[in-house]
Amino acid sequence: MTPSSDIFLTNHTQDQPPELPQQQEPFPGGSVETLLYLLEQAIAYSGTGIVISDATLPDNPIIYCNRAFEKITGYSLG
Repeated sequence: MTPSSDIFLTNHTQDQPPELPQQQEPFPGGSVETLLYLLEQAIAYSGTGIVISDATLPDNPIIYCNRAFEKITGYSLG
């Protein structure tokens, strides 16, 4: 299954926050809440290290990393 581009955030610029596309269902048979839950679980349990930083704050602080990132690098967010 290939991801559909219309489930991702669109219309993003530095001056304007991203917006969800205007549609009734983010993917066939699912709600936005279900999609967000599935994405959260996929990121959290991925074997690939994933890190998210806040580029709007000085020094780009890390605001999220998954367990794989912690295992690979030894870094711990918590």
